Amino acid sequence: MKEIRTQDAVGLVLAHDITRIVPDIKLKETAFRKGHVVREEDVEPLLKLGKMHLYVWEDDASLLHENDAATVLADLVGGDALTRGAVREGKIELFADADGVLRVDREKLSVLNGLGEIMVASRHDFSPVKAGDKVAGTRIIPLAIAKEKMDVAQAAASAAGLGAAAPALRVLPYLPLKTAIVTTGSEVYQGLIEDGFTPVVRRQAAAYAAEGSFEVGDELVPDLERPLRRIRCRLAAHDRREPVFDESLVDLATRRDDRRLQSQIRQHAQRGRRRPEPRRRRGRLR
Repeated sequence: MKEIRTQDAVGLVLAHDITRIVPDIKLKETAFRKGHVVREEDVEPLLKLGKMHLYVWEDDASLLHENDAATVLADLVGGDALTRGAVREGKIELFADADGVLRVDREKLSVLNGLGEIMVASRHDFSPVKAGDKVAGTRIIPLAIAKEKMDVAQAAASAAGLGAAAPALRVLPYLPLKTAIVTTGSEVYQGLIEDGFTPVVRRQAAAYAAEGSFEVGDELVPDLERPLRRIRCRLAAHDRREPVFDESLVDLATRRDDRRLQSQIRQHAQRGRRRPEPRRRRGRLR
């Protein structure tokens, strides 16, 4: 690949994409794609785009074009429930195939990002995503990268355990859930105020549930009741881990967290009966 004057590029193969941006109509598109053979009539449009010089392709067995290298990089990091977008200007974007939770192995990505000239950017680990959401992108920084560099990247990925069985990026689809909502609060139970909590929890549960999920039921109980017992009764016939919400704690737990949840509920119930601590002044109690 070499750089030459645009006027001298007629008949040669363009080595990179050229983007056109029109701010007035918020347009961004590829005006000339990699592999395009430059024609005489292309010179003026290229100059208007500010391209006084172009990179044209020359056969070099030691180099890999940015688009080809981006494909290699996407192969190294992409995993389950991810779809690739079109490769453009050395970039490939990855999209979620289904609603679920994005899992990111940051240590494995750090290995690749630390090599230089290549990079992978993604959303945070445990991010909830919808089908079609963009979750990550790969990028080759130079227009052409040494094949040796990509060989090093593949070797580093293999040493870090990256592969089809253990990808750095994957989406775990949501599972069908049975949900029981038990709302605590004597003021709500006695009808003194309207229950505004149950509809919120119902919407939250629906947002993180797969097709086939359904609600077992909802129930209002006073503060002195033990909501954990009622939750267990409603979900007793179901073995899968379930979301558990408590109005005061606004906590998302699972059945395996019963002990922690029970402790929090007990502490919360005792908080209202606790005497205020006496103030200390000049070393004496008042």
